[in-house]
Amino acid sequence: MEIFISKNDTIRKIIDLLSVLSKPDAIRIFILARDGIKSRLDTPLEIGLTRKQYYSRLSQLVKIGLVTKDKSVYKHTMFGEIIYHNHLLRLGNEIWNSKYMSMLDIVKQSHRFSNEEVKIFSLKIMSDDAFNNT
Repeated sequence: MEIFISKNDTIRKIIDLLSVLSKPDAIRIFILARDGIKSRLDTPLEIGLTRKQYYSRLSQLVKIGLVTKDKSVYKHTMFGEIIYHNHLLRLGNEIWNSKYMSMLDIVKQSHRFSNEEVKIFSLKIMSDDAFNNT
């Protein structure tokens, strides 16, 4: 598949996206937008933000293409849905499972097992319900 934007443009957009999502207020609004945020005067106060914080972060989320306003509700765009499900939720799961990954690192560093054996073992436990936080 041919990419229609330059590599530098793609990198710039990744940096912009991560910059916006690195702000705690923006990530909170982005998560809430999954179910829709009604556009009301008291919304910023309800979610614990000042009006300036709320509208500044919301504007950034809209500008980067993660959130859109549909009638009187702010919600994820299609791009926002993809970022939320494929990256944010996945990252949360990986953080949740990081203790298990550390255990695998210790097993790997022990040199008692080949890389292939560690890989097979990790695939087995990743499919185990005890490993997944579902």
